[in-house]
Amino acid sequence: MDDRSVYDFSYFAERNLQIREYDSPRSVPFVLNDAQKIIMRAVDEDIALGKPIRHLVLKARKEGASTLYAGLLYHRCATRRLTESMIVAHDTDSTISLFDKVRMFYDQSPQEFQPMRKARNRRELLFENPTTDEEEKRLNPGLLSKLTVGTAGSREIARSRTLSGFLGSEVAFWDERANKQMLGVLNAF
Repeated sequence: MDDRSVYDFSYFAERNLQIREYDSPRSVPFVLNDAQKIIMRAVDEDIALGKPIRHLVLKARKEGASTLYAGLLYHRCATRRLTESMIVAHDTDSTISLFDKVRMFYDQSPQEFQPMRKARNRRELLFENPTTDEEEKRLNPGLLSKLTVGTAGSREIARSRTLSGFLGSEVAFWDERANKQMLGVLNAF
């Protein structure tokens, strides 16, 4: 993988990620739309200043903000070692929908951009060597990165974890345990 693909999300996305075309069953390359480009300028500015990327996005529906942030988390986990990210949505259907996007990123990427994968289930993508041979795993462990999803209110989220990235979707609709859960997320960084 070339350096630009590791550090330039827009470049990586256009060449390696697929999204579902709006109102169509077809997949198309993930080319940022105008709203996503505005968000990416803010992301790139934070990165250039060495600041953490912490955005609260008040958005119109169907602008692609959640897809963009899910793509950024996937990109980081799929290109960097020892990275753990989490996506939490307000209800089960939204959680499944967001994770389906992430699985599509992996499944439809060119093979050379698919890191070794130990797990791909309904809650996580785990990028590490799937072998049971301990010597092989020691010599080539893979990225040892993980992207998981959860539903707000279903259980404690982010406890006992060290996160590199987090997407909280539709936080205004999280249940009454949201404050406690968000405290767990903030302590995971």
